[in-house]
Amino acid sequence: MIYGLLFIYSFFAILGYLYYPGYSESLNAFFGIRAGQIALNFVFISMALLFAVNFLVYRKGPFLPGRLPRRALAVEIVGNPSAPWLLACIVVLFTIGMAIHWTDLSWYMAQEERLPLSLSVYLLLFKISVGLLIVSYVAVRENLPGATRLKPIAIVYLILFLVAAVKLGNRTDPTALTVGLLFFETSRRSLRPRTIVYGFLGIIVVIFCLNLIEYYRYDVVMAHTSVTERAIKNDYFAPAHMLFAAIAYNFIDPGEVLRSNLSNAAILFNYPYLQQTVTDLFNPGVATRSAGYAFFLLTEGYIACGMLGPIYNTIVVTAFVRLWNACAVTDNRIANSLIRTLFAAMAVNICRGQSSYFVKVAYTFVIPVLIFSVLLLGIRVGRRAR
Repeated sequence: MIYGLLFIYSFFAILGYLYYPGYSESLNAFFGIRAGQIALNFVFISMALLFAVNFLVYRKGPFLPGRLPRRALAVEIVGNPSAPWLLACIVVLFTIGMAIHWTDLSWYMAQEERLPLSLSVYLLLFKISVGLLIVSYVAVRENLPGATRLKPIAIVYLILFLVAAVKLGNRTDPTALTVGLLFFETSRRSLRPRTIVYGFLGIIVVIFCLNLIEYYRYDVVMAHTSVTERAIKNDYFAPAHMLFAAIAYNFIDPGEVLRSNLSNAAILFNYPYLQQTVTDLFNPGVATRSAGYAFFLLTEGYIACGMLGPIYNTIVVTAFVRLWNACAVTDNRIANSLIRTLFAAMAVNICRGQSSYFVKVAYTFVIPVLIFSVLLLGIRVGRRAR
C-alpha cells in the first residue's frame, strides 16, 4: 500500500510538472524543467531500491503470514454483548457534535491552527472515526459475536462520517478509510477476476465521492475543467512539489530533518514541519502546521542526503514498515489483520508527510482505536504458552 501510494503521489506530479507546467505555475511552484528531470531520476532510484530491498527483506522473516514469533501474544475474541450500545453512544456523540458545529464546518475552518475546544474535540472524533469504522467493518466481515446488531449502526455512522467529510471538504480521511478497507479485503482473499471487478467498481464509486467533496470544498463547478487536468491536478499533485523545490534551491539540511522529526514525533512542541520549511523558500508565509502544499515522504531523503537520498529513503521507510509489521504479533489471525489494517489506513498520511508520522500515528490513532476495539470486540489478551 505504501509503495503504491508513493507511486501515485510521484507519478502524476512529475507528469504534470514536466508536460503540463502550467498546472505547477498555478500553484506558484514551478522551478524549471531541470528540477523535474532530477526529481524523476531521484524518485525512480528511490522506488527501485525500496522495491529491491523489501523484496529481499520479506522473503524470509518472522512477520510474514503463517510465521508466528515465539513471543506472540495470546489473543481471544469473545465478543461484547454491549458492543452495539457502545458504538451507538459514539454515533450519538458524533451526531450532536456535527449538529452543534454544522455552520462552522468548512474546508477553510479546518485549516485554522487555533479552534474552540469543543470544535477541536469534534474534529479529533472525526479523525478517529476512520479507525472506529474499520473495527466495525472487520467485526461484520469476520462475523464476530454481536456483528449482526452492529451492522446497521455502523452504516449510519459511515453515512454521518461521509456527510461531515463533504461539509469539511476533507478527502484524506475518506481515502484513508478506503485504503484500509481495500487492504483488509485484499489480504484475506486470493486475486480473482470477480475480486478485480468488484474492487474496480468500488474505486470508481470512491473517486466519484471524492470529486463530489472537491466540488463542495471550493464551491465551484468543475465542468469547465478538462479531464486531463482533473486527473493530474488532484490532491496527490501538490505534495511532490516539495521535492522539486528542495532540488531547485539545493536545500540539504540533515540537522533540520533530525530536529523536525524528533519534535513532530511528539506533541506540543509546535516545531515547523518540513513542508513549512521548504515552502518558505519560494512562497513564504503560505504554509502552517495545518495548511500548505503537504509533503512528499521521499523528499525527506533529498533534504537529508542530497542525491544520496534514495539510500536514506530505503533505510527509513523499510525500517518503519518493518516496525509496523512487528506490531501484529499475536496468535490470532483476525487481531493481526486488524492491526495491520489500521496501520495501512494511515499509509496516505505517511506518503504525504514526513517520517515522524510513522511514530505519531501509532499513539495518536492506532493505539486509541485498538483500546476501543478491545471494548467493542471483547478481546482478551494473555501470554502464549510455549
